[in-house]
Amino acid sequence: MTTLCREHYDRLVLAQQLCREVLIWKRLSHPNVLPLLGVSVSENPRHFRIVSEWMANGNVMEYIKSNPEANRLRLVSPATHSP
Repeated sequence: MTTLCREHYDRLVLAQQLCREVLIWKRLSHPNVLPLLGVSVSENPRHFRIVSEWMANGNVMEYIKSNPEANRLRLVSPATHSP
């Protein structure tokens, strides 16, 4: 496979993975899951971004790092059940 073909293939695989993630996120509806606002693609063909609202405490991993006493199970388990 030539380098150009390989780069095209890699971008296609990344785009498919992104689409799968976006479609899953778009269908989620739960108070603990932020709504999907959109997708951003940069000039670099390997950089895709999924956009959501800004949260002051960051994502769950950043929150846990700043709040090591936080109940981790309680933070993530409600998102796996319907409201």
